[in-house]
Amino acid sequence: MPNFEHLRLKDLICKFRLSVENILSVRSLSGMKGAGEKLQKIYDFLVLSEEPFERQQDDLNRLFKSFNYAAVVVNGAVAKGGLTA
Repeated sequence: MPNFEHLRLKDLICKFRLSVENILSVRSLSGMKGAGEKLQKIYDFLVLSEEPFERQQDDLNRLFKSFNYAAVVVNGAVAKGGLTA
C-alpha cells in the first residue's frame, strides 16, 4: 500500500508540472507566480514531512535551483524592459 506522504508529494509535483506546462503553452509571465506558489507548497510539505525522501532529495534540490534560476532570469528581463508581465 502506498505511503500517504509519497502520494501527497506526487500530487504536489504534478500540480507544479501543470503550472510550468501552462507557462510554456500560454507564454505568460503571470503564470510564474502561480508556479512559484506551488513550488513553495512542495518545499513546505518537505519541511513538515515525517518521511525524509532521501532518494528524491537530489532531484528536488535541482528542481528548486532550476526554478529559482529561471525566476531570476525572467525578473531580470522584465526589469530591463525585454519582457512584459
